[in-house]
Amino acid sequence: MKIAFDEFHKDKKYFSIDDDDQNGYEQLGDFLKGKGIECIQSTNPLTSIPADVDVLVIPFPKRRFDGSEVKEITAFIKERGKGLLMLSEWGGIFDNVENLNQMAINFEIKFNPDRVCDWENRIQIPFKSKAHAFYIKGFSQHYPFTKDLKELVCISGSSLKPANQGMIAAWAGERSWSDEDGDSSYDEGEAFGYVPIVVANVCGDAQGRVVCCGDASLLANAQFKESEHQKFAHSLFQWLGKEL
Repeated sequence: MKIAFDEFHKDKKYFSIDDDDQNGYEQLGDFLKGKGIECIQSTNPLTSIPADVDVLVIPFPKRRFDGSEVKEITAFIKERGKGLLMLSEWGGIFDNVENLNQMAINFEIKFNPDRVCDWENRIQIPFKSKAHAFYIKGFSQHYPFTKDLKELVCISGSSLKPANQGMIAAWAGERSWSDEDGDSSYDEGEAFGYVPIVVANVCGDAQGRVVCCGDASLLANAQFKESEHQKFAHSLFQWLGKEL
């Protein structure tokens, strides 16, 4: 399997497979390479994705995609049957949610410009606990990459809106909410309960596979050895690459 990580649309200091910072993906890259998976960095516009690429990863894009890129990425999934992983960050910062939605809407998924909060499942840090840093404990039995999971760490992510409930792969707790104003408090009118944070779909005649994650940090160095993040990453890419 060959995975291409988009570098052209994002800030170099975030979510790169050659970055050992807490927000980097170096541990992910090393882990995947250890499984015999080839990982490359894509530094050019995504107007012509190489034929030997099986999975494309787009994390936290700050740069907008032009029409030819959206067309190519859509064809990569729907016509060529490949895999796509898109990952956002909270609150739509740096327009990352808006940029991802250029593609996501073609796969019946929408990233929301909010921040998921779950006080009941928050990470317990004395005097420093935050509702937006919590344990994900809701996992679909439908998808191979979530069905055996018990817990993942979410630090600060956005919610997702799929076309149907069956597309939801992982969600926050019973009393979680979609924090639209960033105050980490529930306000009337904000979506409440079992907020989706990982969504998947199979698209087009070629049965291409798409996964959208509301928190790009799910695969970052800071969390990669916590809970079951390595297990999640391995099965996630196996599924996207049609090896699972």
